[in-house]
Amino acid sequence: MNPPLVEGALEAYRSSGYTFATSVADLVDNAIGPGEATRIHMNFEITVNGDLTFFLADNGIGMTQDQLTVAMALGSSGNTKKHALSKFGHGMKTASWAHAKKLTVVSRPTDSPDVPCGAAWDLDDVTTAGEWRMEIIEKIPAVYLDYLDELDGKRPGTIVIWEKIDRLLTKYKDSTGNARKKATATELAKVKEHLGMVFHRYLDPNFKDAKTVQIFINERPVVPWDPFAEAYGNWVQPTMTRELTHENRTPIIVTPYLLPKAYNWTSDDNYEESVKRDAELQGFYLYRADRLIQKPSWLGLGKSEPHANLARVKIDINPDWDEDLHVDVKKSTVAFPSAQRDELDAVKRQISGLAKKQKDTTERRPSVTGDSHVASSASIDRHKSAILRAQVLELSVDGSQATLQNQSGQVNDIRVVQPAPGLPVNINVSQTGLQDGGLWDTIVIFSEEHGTEPALQLSATHEFYKRVYIPASISPAGKTAADMIFWAMAQAELAIVSDKTKEVFENFRHEISRSLRQLARELPEPDESLDLDD
Repeated sequence: MNPPLVEGALEAYRSSGYTFATSVADLVDNAIGPGEATRIHMNFEITVNGDLTFFLADNGIGMTQDQLTVAMALGSSGNTKKHALSKFGHGMKTASWAHAKKLTVVSRPTDSPDVPCGAAWDLDDVTTAGEWRMEIIEKIPAVYLDYLDELDGKRPGTIVIWEKIDRLLTKYKDSTGNARKKATATELAKVKEHLGMVFHRYLDPNFKDAKTVQIFINERPVVPWDPFAEAYGNWVQPTMTRELTHENRTPIIVTPYLLPKAYNWTSDDNYEESVKRDAELQGFYLYRADRLIQKPSWLGLGKSEPHANLARVKIDINPDWDEDLHVDVKKSTVAFPSAQRDELDAVKRQISGLAKKQKDTTERRPSVTGDSHVASSASIDRHKSAILRAQVLELSVDGSQATLQNQSGQVNDIRVVQPAPGLPVNINVSQTGLQDGGLWDTIVIFSEEHGTEPALQLSATHEFYKRVYIPASISPAGKTAADMIFWAMAQAELAIVSDKTKEVFENFRHEISRSLRQLARELPEPDESLDLDD
């Protein structure tokens, strides 16, 4: 026998790298994971004599005395039922001891809420005794039960209490002064922001794959913050979602996003608060059991770049990957095997390239013309879901070419166009003309507002455009009808074209464009004084 020395082991537990925010997140893991809670209240404040107090209460299923004893033990026994959000059996203790010397847990079990139980670790007592002694609380203080009553009345639930908090907000001569109070408010703001991001899927009632949980800090609700702004529907999601596989593990889903610039933000909600263009927020976001498990980063696959602040990649991993990814006790870091790192590196390079393209295009974007085809594009939007169309599989690294999936299989090297902000996604107009003098071309639009779409490009220099499209703009119905015809032709081509037949379709477009150029010359030049703005 050679058990660890108490003082050395305690210092190791207390120096595990937890911040106040990450400690609280671990307690929330226990509450909503094995605890099955749907509402959590926590309180953190300075008492009149300068002591810090903290507790976290939940309305979960609670624990019996035997279950609580196991939960308070260091580590989990092999036959203990584990939950994805509480894997190692260390979180609650190490997260608490990182800041407080005394940890007390009181619980009301589901089967007998009238028989509460409690246990406590007091590190001063452990150090004095020189051995691991945990107190079983025979008489539960009424104040702890009152905290639980505030949640759902005399019902099941658990409360975690920190006392003897000695490693938070200690560097203040006046323990009740304004400076320490402001620092306390700052710490709470960090916790609130951290929980809002880490548990945003649980906090958002619209996210159906995770149960909805309410979290309150000092009576104020924690608001979810989605790093991908999906609720607003105006982010750019290049169609590059892929799966990482390994043996018989559940596939890891990787989904890249490029968020919009401020000028293209269509929501009434504040752009800066919703998107948060912080350099520290670019990178990979790893979710395990619907919980964000680490701060975003590029996982050592490259440094952060100013142009990539809006590039974010969502990665959903299943707990059955824990051993392969070396998930740590705090569930805050992972290490991907080399094969998966290579795939993530390709995703990183691709989304960073698209972010660079967005930045460059924004800086050089052309002026918006009056003939923007907005009305006809909107009409097409209302019906295109019922029309057979090709699907965009992925963009090239530089974002200039796309690969499609259609009835013929995969077709490569479809030209990608990014329209100026505010222009429609279905119909793009080239002010400089198309190859071989064409009237229209089949393209993929990469829009900051709508993502990637098979689309139509028209040439503003073609005689048919100048002598038919522009006069038709006087009549919205006339222009919409013309747009619909060419858009439908473009969609039909993209739905059946293959790499082998691309040249045939190009010749088809070329011949029709040549004929229409000749026919259009029989029509008068448009009156340039007409106001054709939509």
